[in-house]
Amino acid sequence: MRQITKTLSLPIDGKPYTFRLKKLDALSGVCLLRLLATQTTPAPAPNAGSESHSASTPPSASRSASSPTPSSTSAPAPDLATLLFSAASEEDLRRLLIRCLENVEVLLDAGYQPVMQMGEWSWSDLEYDTVSAFTLAVREIVWSLDGFFAESGPASPPGRPAS
Repeated sequence: MRQITKTLSLPIDGKPYTFRLKKLDALSGVCLLRLLATQTTPAPAPNAGSESHSASTPPSASRSASSPTPSSTSAPAPDLATLLFSAASEEDLRRLLIRCLENVEVLLDAGYQPVMQMGEWSWSDLEYDTVSAFTLAVREIVWSLDGFFAESGPASPPGRPAS
């Protein structure tokens, strides 16, 4: 089976490490697109002066630098990290993160080693580094779906099949 890979550097505890991402297979990509599509349904607009946040959404995740001001008329699409963190159920998010991190390897002295296998951490340095683990998972998603909405791919997600 052919593996499509990409390498990137990411500091862990101040030390730069090289990671190899393995592109998600087509079936996993379709499932991911389905999950993302179900999470992008429009939500009711909050009151203009309201600054309340739900228990599952930290204040920093609910408003990014690209978020509109209350006087804006059109809201931009949410970024992937905010979408996953705030909209996906805990079970879906956990399953997605595990699936993505099982496709990531770290370059160590003995060569590339998986960071996660069968839902268990294989590389303990990442086990308690929430930001780096989430960063790697998001980069895996973005890279695996890169091109789906590009010029060479469909302009929009495929419609429902006719019944």
